Amino acid sequence: MLQNSNLHRSLLFFSIYFLSNFIINAQDIWQDVSESSIISNNERYIIPANYKTYAIDLEALVDYLRNAPKEFSVDISGGGLPLFLPMPNGQMEQFSVVESSLMPNVLAEKFPNIKSYVGQGVDDKTATLRMSVDHNGFHAMVISASETVYIDPYSLNDTEYCIS
Repeated sequence: MLQNSNLHRSLLFFSIYFLSNFIINAQDIWQDVSESSIISNNERYIIPANYKTYAIDLEALVDYLRNAPKEFSVDISGGGLPLFLPMPNGQMEQFSVVESSLMPNVLAEKFPNIKSYVGQGVDDKTATLRMSVDHNGFHAMVISASETVYIDPYSLNDTEYCIS
């Protein structure tokens, strides 16, 4: 009986530890920034009517996403990697994410830094997510019952700032 109690305590400790790392990770990846503080020499092709600007730690995001399970290996709604994404209203929404390889294996091996993911909303169960990370930055599309949100680089090939 004592062994079961220790096992349960250990599992609880590790669960809390990993959950806190996920939450901390979200805060480390995205930072709300004022657009006036962004200096960009690249062209801007995407300028929505309403948006917020965020600094992104792309390297931290890529490292974090290495933990995402492969598509079809888990139930996405409960077994995916928790990921928080910034919304245009300033809120962070949580998604459960899995890696969704779209390229044939030969191309995926040739271009290992191009990754795509699919996700299911945790906060908004009607939200679905498609996102990709590559040398050109982070791109995401969230479709839900209430809205469609795009998260894209602030300017062409910008890996430091995004708009949502």
